[in-house]
Amino acid sequence: MKRQAVGGAHRGPVAPGRQRRTIRFVQILLAIGCLALIAFGIFSFADRTTEQAVVLIVIGALSGGAAYLLADGPSVRVPTPARLDELAGRAERVAIEKAAD
Repeated sequence: MKRQAVGGAHRGPVAPGRQRRTIRFVQILLAIGCLALIAFGIFSFADRTTEQAVVLIVIGALSGGAAYLLADGPSVRVPTPARLDELAGRAERVAIEKAAD
């Protein structure tokens, strides 16, 4: 029997524990990237490349901010359909208010 060429998981949604573990891994990668970028930015100040150093430090800070935003206290935030609907509704309201002004 031939298998159909369709995408997606046939076993249903991913378990919440696996989602948390994956998000925690991404958070750790972002934090390591943050530290590496900031360290390289500080090192670049010694070579008198101020613009490069500033950009590296800013990108490192943004990476650290993204890692922080994934945290929810001691745990991580798992995106749920309800939370995504809430964020989409909030963005829609803001867009409507901006269009009205």
